[in-house]
Amino acid sequence: MTSGDDFVHLHVHSSFSMIDGGSSISELVQTAVDMGQPAIGLTDHGVVNGLFDFWKTCRQTGIQPILGLEAYVTPETDRRDTSPVSWDPTPRRRRNPDDVGGNGRFTHLSLWAETDEGLENMFSMSSAANLEGRVGRYPRMDRELLSRYAAGLICGSGCPSGAIQTRLRLGQFDDALRMAGDLQDIFGRGSFFVEIMDHGLELERRVRSGLLEIARKLDAPIVATADVHYASPAARIAQEMRMCIEYGDSWNNPSRFRLAGERYHLLSGHEMRSLFADIPEACDNTLLIAERCRAGFHPQAEGSLMPTHNYGPEESAASALRRMVEAGADRLHGAMTDDIRKRMEQELYAIGLVHAEEYLLAVADMKQQLEESGYVFADSEGRARASLVCHALGITHANPMELGMSAGRFINGRNPKFPVVTLRGESGIAPLALKVLRERYGEGYVTPTVEYVKYGLAKAIRAVSGALGQQHDVSSGAEAIGDWMHDERLRGVEDRIAQFPQRRFVREGSIVLSARPLSGFTSLIQQVDGTVAVAFDSHTCAELGLPRVNILGSTALARSKNKQQFGTLF
Repeated sequence: MTSGDDFVHLHVHSSFSMIDGGSSISELVQTAVDMGQPAIGLTDHGVVNGLFDFWKTCRQTGIQPILGLEAYVTPETDRRDTSPVSWDPTPRRRRNPDDVGGNGRFTHLSLWAETDEGLENMFSMSSAANLEGRVGRYPRMDRELLSRYAAGLICGSGCPSGAIQTRLRLGQFDDALRMAGDLQDIFGRGSFFVEIMDHGLELERRVRSGLLEIARKLDAPIVATADVHYASPAARIAQEMRMCIEYGDSWNNPSRFRLAGERYHLLSGHEMRSLFADIPEACDNTLLIAERCRAGFHPQAEGSLMPTHNYGPEESAASALRRMVEAGADRLHGAMTDDIRKRMEQELYAIGLVHAEEYLLAVADMKQQLEESGYVFADSEGRARASLVCHALGITHANPMELGMSAGRFINGRNPKFPVVTLRGESGIAPLALKVLRERYGEGYVTPTVEYVKYGLAKAIRAVSGALGQQHDVSSGAEAIGDWMHDERLRGVEDRIAQFPQRRFVREGSIVLSARPLSGFTSLIQQVDGTVAVAFDSHTCAELGLPRVNILGSTALARSKNKQQFGTLF
């Protein structure tokens, strides 16, 4: 082995951990590559949103990705029970800082996907944690979920906020041993690792001997991890600045929140082995876990995972599409001319090559149902306007042949690509479109996508200025930057903050359809306001083979005077 090949970082947070991550996925991966390390893991706090980007970036740079999650787990309670829990038997006026984290509502646990089945199980657990176990912004798993979805997963005991470490800090060794044994029973002998860290913290030293004793009694393997929150020491300032911004604190406040201790960046294999020189197998086991974890994604052509609809024993989506297109063409144009027939056959052939028949039928049906209930649409936007098939189905209003638009602008028979239809309706119509599509395919197969909004440079400058106690009406940002350029540590901090995601939101009008349950294929997330979406953005969903329909809202479109109240439909 060459230098750097003797250790793999498994416990790593990216900017998808929001306030807990101070480096982008690309920066983390490139740093590990530059160190010569053979693999790297990603375990963002409570989310799997960054795993596809991480997997793809690792594949592009030639390093092995280990797909993981640092899960929030209930303190031995049902995930639906949101009441706080205390494991401290001593009555106190103030909560014991050694007690259960999250004000008594969750502990932490590390999970890594060993197989594709394990990755699907991790997504399924994440979905259930979001939909059933959420407290505030924290999606929580419980023992029942861990037991149900343990196959194909490797488990680590987590950071100092883990349940076992919490029990040890409270002097409850027997309970810590019991909980560790339970995790070993759930995940299997050899798939539960006692995780040890060293960031120079007293709370880590207090539990070190207890963790080693638990590993000895259970004959459980030990693994060394660094709780990585940023790629390099230089990124620490940006991480701390982001905490100031998010918590509304002042940079000059000596008691502001920050990570206690040190070494929260990617260390070299030599540095990690020096920290754990007395337990060399703890570093060896990082390589063992990396060798075992081969889970990954399997991108497909967009639209490959289009769900199906039952048209009866004697009809398929292709025959249904042809029948409806011919009927629509007769209704709109009277007798079928040779030019119309030729154009229709040309489009139907190309549509068949990418198996988009069911997709177009679903979009047409959804639009028709909404229009029959009185909702108003403008003419379709994008490539669909060039389709005679879409015109015959009622998806678009204008005849593309009269507009001189060739069929190739919609779908090219020589190089066909799955179409994405964009409809513009009156404001607020996207949730209704979602409901119609869910009635056709099922609630777990149709869901909006999620998007992240970055700070951007202007917002980053204003945010950093506020944290530094400066008040500027910043346009170019030059004045504010000049005020902190004299501090060597803060130079360039605004550029790093600008690349961080500021918030996550659900794009209600970007709706993906799936032949597989989305809870286990992409995972589902739930916003604090209760809105549900897939964990990935629209671009990732397309790469995974999921078709998409875009529904845009317009306040300028008036509702029909005879609109019904959607009565029996909704």
